[in-house]
Amino acid sequence: MIDLCDLLKLKFSNYNCKLNHLNLGNDAHMTLDNFPHCDLDIDLNRLKKCAILIILFRKNKEFNILFTIRSSQLRTYPGEICFPGGKFDSSLDRNLEDTAFRETHEEIGLNRKNLDLICQLCPFVSPVGHYLVPFICLLKRESGVNPYEETFQIVNSLKPNPKE
Repeated sequence: MIDLCDLLKLKFSNYNCKLNHLNLGNDAHMTLDNFPHCDLDIDLNRLKKCAILIILFRKNKEFNILFTIRSSQLRTYPGEICFPGGKFDSSLDRNLEDTAFRETHEEIGLNRKNLDLICQLCPFVSPVGHYLVPFICLLKRESGVNPYEETFQIVNSLKPNPKE
């Protein structure tokens, strides 16, 4: 029997950001005009590289998405509702996937062992000029017969870092 995580991975296994974002068929012709953010000729070395986690969790057999609220003490974007994640640090991260998981742990204390990576979505340049890579993850309990069910209890136990 296939578990929930494997089912989601299967759903996203043929993910193609250009085709899936626009619901176009495989023979569709893409141009810069109809899909600007994946094909722009931008010097990525000049942009801040960032990564976020879109964390799915289950409550009452329904999927929910975890958002965080940035501390009001921060210099940048205080009090904003956002996904957990942040800026790439070459001294700590091998890649942007590492960045997303590290920043999530720093911000809300969620360990990587409680997350199953489903897929990486299409990178894009944010409105403020960051090169942003989103990852979809499924929240899970460390043990149990159905580790993906009723994971909202983990969300309720998180302790956000007031400095993040």
